[in-house]
Amino acid sequence: MRALPRLAAALFVLSAVPAFAQAPKPAAKAPAATLEPAAGEEVMEDRWIALAEVPHDYFTMAKSKVAKDRDAAAKDLRKAVAVLELRAEQAPAASRQGLTDAAREVRQLERGLEQGTVRSAKQLSEPLARAEHALAQDHFQRAEQAWSSKEEARAGHELRLTALYTDEAARWSGQEAQRAVQASVRDTRKLADSLIEGGSKGATDVGEGLAKAGRGVEQLAQWVKPGASQQQGTGGSAAPDAPKP
Repeated sequence: MRALPRLAAALFVLSAVPAFAQAPKPAAKAPAATLEPAAGEEVMEDRWIALAEVPHDYFTMAKSKVAKDRDAAAKDLRKAVAVLELRAEQAPAASRQGLTDAAREVRQLERGLEQGTVRSAKQLSEPLARAEHALAQDHFQRAEQAWSSKEEARAGHELRLTALYTDEAARWSGQEAQRAVQASVRDTRKLADSLIEGGSKGATDVGEGLAKAGRGVEQLAQWVKPGASQQQGTGGSAAPDAPKP
């Protein structure tokens, strides 16, 4: 696993976030002589999965604060950028550029809040929808990698996060986007639960489910592109609810 020192630093910074407080506590450390480096890497990776909802938490908090405290909203976005940049460093090639672009766009929002050019929650909706979509793409790519490596439970966790971020990106984008991906999100969650719980789905069924999840993520692209919310007329009307596991 790459960039472990930076990941450790990010985990420390994120320790004040509610999502982190709910993450399972790490097991007591084994004596140094018996702890293999690979085991340490796996613990760090599992903690990273537990923190995967943090970017959305920051986005939602920023939107709730923008009307009354733009500085506080900017701080939330700054923390989200740190997570996005770190994920981009570790991302599969197919999702790396999307995360890099999302981090840059959220950074621009942060600066706009600081400089006073971003003043309303509505101005956050499109860029944050694109950021959530980039995270959905990243988790989907990771799910495919995990399934290819026969890591069923990990594939399930990544699919659960794919569904989460697909759903939340659609919420930022408006009611039409939500309706468009509703079935895909539902089916992706069912497949995720089956893989996590060790269900009896065969390789063909999982492959078909993965393909459907991927189509749902790609379908959402038309709703998060620049100007899409104006075409709908309903996008960005309210911040999404807090993510559900």
